[in-house]
Amino acid sequence: GDRKLGYETEALAIYDLLRYVKPPIFTLCVGNAWGEAALLLAAGAKGNRSALPSSTIMIREPIAQFQGQASDVILAKREITRVKTVLVNLLAKHTEKTPEQIEADIRRPKYFSPTEAVEYGIIDKVIYNEKGSKDRGVVSDLKKAQLI
Repeated sequence: GDRKLGYETEALAIYDLLRYVKPPIFTLCVGNAWGEAALLLAAGAKGNRSALPSSTIMIREPIAQFQGQASDVILAKREITRVKTVLVNLLAKHTEKTPEQIEADIRRPKYFSPTEAVEYGIIDKVIYNEKGSKDRGVVSDLKKAQLI
């Protein structure tokens, strides 16, 4: 009964902070943005949501395991269902998809390459390194993308 549901509450706390801050938020996926991290990636300011080319983005339903008395399990199920609805609506808002489309897409984990994440609306651009430049590091790419 007293088991934590997952990282959804922490992600929603970070999300609330991102929405509270006045300057535009730049988000960048380096590596993986799975589950709640994909929502935070999508929550950046439009035009400023990016990923590096080898990144992977994945959306899925919240994960929860319940045990304990039946009444505790029922309460936990209600809470995870409520949290799922919140997460679905937020992801729909930031990707410009319908909640029904998000619901259908998260029934099973759905993985995206950065290019697919752009098409889906999670990010706006993929940051590529120009082969001819002297500085071929991530910092150079971020500068070119006007992220720093």
